[in-house]
Amino acid sequence: MDLQQQGRHQKNAVLFFILQIIIANKRYQNIQMQRIFDIYYLLTFNNTITNATIPIIISSPPYTRMQRQPRPKTDGFWTDVFPFLSDGNGHNSFQKHFRINFTTFRAIVNRLETHPAFISDSSNATPVWKQIAIVIWRLANGAGIRVLEQTLGVSQGSVGNFTDRFLVALLDLERRRITWPQGSRLVNVIQGFEHGETGRKLPNVIGAMDGSHIPIHAPSKNGARYVNRKNFHSINLLGIVDHQERFTYIHVGEAGSVHDARVFHRSSLYNEFSLHPEQWVPGGTYIIADAAYPLRTYLIKAFPDYYMLNHREKHFNKVLSSMRMVVERAFGHLKERWRILLKELYCTDIERINKIIFACCILHNFCIDMNDLLSLEDDINREIEEIEEDIDIYSEFEAENDGREETAGTQKREYLADLLMQ
Repeated sequence: MDLQQQGRHQKNAVLFFILQIIIANKRYQNIQMQRIFDIYYLLTFNNTITNATIPIIISSPPYTRMQRQPRPKTDGFWTDVFPFLSDGNGHNSFQKHFRINFTTFRAIVNRLETHPAFISDSSNATPVWKQIAIVIWRLANGAGIRVLEQTLGVSQGSVGNFTDRFLVALLDLERRRITWPQGSRLVNVIQGFEHGETGRKLPNVIGAMDGSHIPIHAPSKNGARYVNRKNFHSINLLGIVDHQERFTYIHVGEAGSVHDARVFHRSSLYNEFSLHPEQWVPGGTYIIADAAYPLRTYLIKAFPDYYMLNHREKHFNKVLSSMRMVVERAFGHLKERWRILLKELYCTDIERINKIIFACCILHNFCIDMNDLLSLEDDINREIEEIEEDIDIYSEFEAENDGREETAGTQKREYLADLLMQ
């Protein structure tokens, strides 16, 4: 074999070796390609290359990836704390960490663990109960993902995956946990409102309605729309509750700048009240609300206090206000238990935020059904009151509504005020 053929074979061998480098180091393709061009230039355009040169090129040290510094994580919570939590009231109570008791937690796990969202990925080694516990801990404490990573020993990516699975399963299986009262349950709700703790109450009330602002991080798009009257970014949550603080209807997703009355007008319930009133407010029943909402036969609010009220009107307002406190307590307990709604919810995906809010409302009802009750802490109550400071101003939206409906609502309010005086 002459020297020219020998050189050609050597070049081919080098190129074959380079191809193997590309396959083995695909992740660093850009860097390796630069080496290939350099070597190919030497082999193709440099006629002085010798046999001794090729081993030097081949044996040159490959690119080595910089080792990633491990993030601080620990499994200590699951080995040193979690196994010893109980349903008691002490420092090691399950409720202190998760704001629900262990019985409620087991009921949630039993309800969700067989959902395809958790069993479809067989490669996931984290037990379903642990995934659910991590999400519950996140919702209950409002901590950031980095804190979860350091406290519960789980990566940021895993927290996101666990949360997505939990939301899919909960919203799929438990959405009907929030339902409008009908049949015998409707009768129980009416009796629950009417037979209050003190004095005579309004008859035929089937719910109390109010709005709440959920603080959020500024969205990446249209952020100014979410700035409310108190000058922070928020999502509007419209809620109606029964006499036990159980949500019977929610509407979530409107920007914080939208007035409460307009939020109600945009809700599906407003259309149902208008199109099918006998299905939703049968037999003269109605819901009660504050001054921010329109007056209708199905929605009763207090007499406006911008003029002198007589004794009869003041008495009516006092009774209605005491009955309406149930919805304010419901929002207070919702945020006290699921503190991710109390602090700024750091997520720029509005759709995901809405799912988290909806899930917390479902869990709120779940806990009530499990008789897992929670008392408001004084410091949290003050923080909630600062966020929920009432702005009971009925906006220009009132002028846009049908005057006949408002007249009918006024007549019904007058009738109810007379009824309370008998």
